[in-house]
Amino acid sequence: MTDIKHRADVEPLHRVVLRFAGDSGDGMQLTGDRFTSVSALFGNDLSTLPEFPADREFEPDAVVDAAMHQFWERGYRATSIEDLVKATGVKPGSIYGAFPGGKHALFVKSLERYSKLVVPGKLGELEGPHAALAEVRAYFDGLVVDLLTPEGRAGCLLVNTAIEKSAEDDEAAAVVRGHHARLERTMTAALENAQRLGEVRGGLDPASAARVLVATSQGLMVVGKANPDEGVLRAIVDGAFANLA
Repeated sequence: MTDIKHRADVEPLHRVVLRFAGDSGDGMQLTGDRFTSVSALFGNDLSTLPEFPADREFEPDAVVDAAMHQFWERGYRATSIEDLVKATGVKPGSIYGAFPGGKHALFVKSLERYSKLVVPGKLGELEGPHAALAEVRAYFDGLVVDLLTPEGRAGCLLVNTAIEKSAEDDEAAAVVRGHHARLERTMTAALENAQRLGEVRGGLDPASAARVLVATSQGLMVVGKANPDEGVLRAIVDGAFANLA
């Protein structure tokens, strides 16, 4: 009872009861005697139990940052709640209290945080209003340079998520689609500028070409994780840009 009271200080009591009755790590399942015992104590409608004040002696953004790096390094499935507790320094009850949905909610927040904090640094001047062909090329050259380092071969969290989770996770897929749309808009605008400057052929459809470049960039990062050979990576980029001339 002491443990339950301690957890009740940091999250709704009905979640505490559910977790102590049958926590499976990622979610909660109560069956048979476990559910009967909980029902006898609290009734079937656990959502009517009172809320207790949350323990917020931590900064949520800092927790998301730490979780983001954990998911980025290990992926969603390989990251356990215990890993997140170690990475963030926050107890499980506080994680569930601050991020209803636990691990998955923290994962989605991590994807959003990555889009906000990491992606702008990768895109660089490509997101500027005057970006043209040189900025598109610089983005791809930056990807190649990254992929030649151990840190870079960790890949892009959003690309990794597209491979691991998007087919089964609508929330994660929505963040990935938003990222792809952002890349397409950015590259379309840059190619339109390049076309006005005579840097690409006049008959080029900037929007279609941008979609091809986005697909190339995503594929490049997948290839780079398995085969970080500079010649191979640069040949992929050169082939994509040859179609713009």
